[in-house]
Amino acid sequence: MKKITALSLFIIMLLISSKAFTQTNASGPYFSNTTWNISGSPYNLIGDVQIPNGVSLTVEAGVVINFNSDYEILIKGNLLANGNNTSPIIFNGNINGKSMIIFKDTNLSNSELSFLEFNGPKNAFQLADESEFIQDAIKNSGTLSISNVTFTNTRISTDGYQTTANLLIENSTFNSTNVQGTYPRSESIELKNSNLYNSNVNSDSYNYGIIIDNCTAQNTNFSIGCCGANLEFLESNLIDSTISEGSGNPKVGPVKITQSEFDNTTLNLPAARVESNSSVFNFDGSFGLIFGNGTFECSQISGNNTGTAIKITGYDGYNIGNNVVFSNSTIKDNSIGIDIENANEISISNSNIYNNSSFNIRNTSIENISAMNNWWGSAEANTIESKIYDYYDNINFGIINYSNYLNNLEDISSNCPLLTLSTLNIDNTKTLLYPNPNNGRVNINFGTTPIGSSIKVFNTNGQVIYETENVISQFYQFELNVKSGLYIIQINNYNKTEFAKLIIK
Repeated sequence: MKKITALSLFIIMLLISSKAFTQTNASGPYFSNTTWNISGSPYNLIGDVQIPNGVSLTVEAGVVINFNSDYEILIKGNLLANGNNTSPIIFNGNINGKSMIIFKDTNLSNSELSFLEFNGPKNAFQLADESEFIQDAIKNSGTLSISNVTFTNTRISTDGYQTTANLLIENSTFNSTNVQGTYPRSESIELKNSNLYNSNVNSDSYNYGIIIDNCTAQNTNFSIGCCGANLEFLESNLIDSTISEGSGNPKVGPVKITQSEFDNTTLNLPAARVESNSSVFNFDGSFGLIFGNGTFECSQISGNNTGTAIKITGYDGYNIGNNVVFSNSTIKDNSIGIDIENANEISISNSNIYNNSSFNIRNTSIENISAMNNWWGSAEANTIESKIYDYYDNINFGIINYSNYLNNLEDISSNCPLLTLSTLNIDNTKTLLYPNPNNGRVNINFGTTPIGSSIKVFNTNGQVIYETENVISQFYQFELNVKSGLYIIQINNYNKTEFAKLIIK
């Protein structure tokens, strides 16, 4: 065997050292298809990188891209950045400033982004950079679909003007991140099957709207600007969060809430239209929902017996107008159930409004209110009257017509597909199963990080159709590909076992 000389050993160490410190500086336009591969990683931007129309930049799984100065990657062609579950592509925005990636003049549907990590404080990416008076000759089109991405301490925005483009982000996590549909008339955004923590989501003035679909949000603020900016929540759970006014006036919405649950989450939109359907609200503060006009149907709101559940200002933007409809709903365990400050026309029917310590309903508007065919917690007229504040308490206000009141608690579930949530209590830890009924996608919020948790789902024959162990996430989601019907879910946590009915529709 030949001996390794000192020179040979030096050469070997030099090769190993150079390999260990391989890195690539990147800048300028790329006029042909280019691949950033793992062998050249990390890629350090020393200037703006530009991908022209008709050219693709492909980034391999595991590549790291560093932004140590305020540079950007401009995509007018295509970006193909697909990591995987074990080797995500990492974008490190180590300095504030422009977005790491900006898409302009391109068909967004031709780009692919999955299994990525964006780390701020630099902004992650944006669609275009237009305004009403500075517009691109060729606008973005198509939908930019992004999946399995973690955003940390960064920002995502749509900045096009009256384009046909859209942004869809699925199966992703947002930590301390701002999601912005920018003023004015910028593209719509949809967040789907994702989790948001300590973040901000803003549909700014004139923005085409933001949809929150089957998401969980905690300590997150959602807001709308003026003039058509809007939010829609579908089968989502908001915890310790807020929905509030953004910039511009008037903030008219609408904000739509369907088959969702808000836990200790307030909505304060005194000039906007709010539409709640098949949703549940639990709050622990001075108020739950404040809005101008809209609907509250097949829904439930309850508090801590000290706050006001729903306050109606009667406004439609700057003016008093538009109707308010309450039906097939439950409003209970508050100080004041419904507080009406102004009104155009309000109808309240077929609902349970009871056990509110001060007033079930208070009318301080000059309008007469129709509130017939409701259960007020009692069949005694004097008892009902004592919890209603109107003209007969102060002649400056309108009358509440509560005639034809019900003698028993209304079974509102027979009148509409009411969302119900199975609440489990394991060692006094609130565990929520929602939505229920559902379409096979089941969400569980353990309240805190679970300990030794396992989940089983049985059909009515006692057969196990789903099973998992060692759940360590506070928010857990799974899907059942089964026919509609009744099932039983078993949750083991903290050495306790709880069962709940699970309805697949």
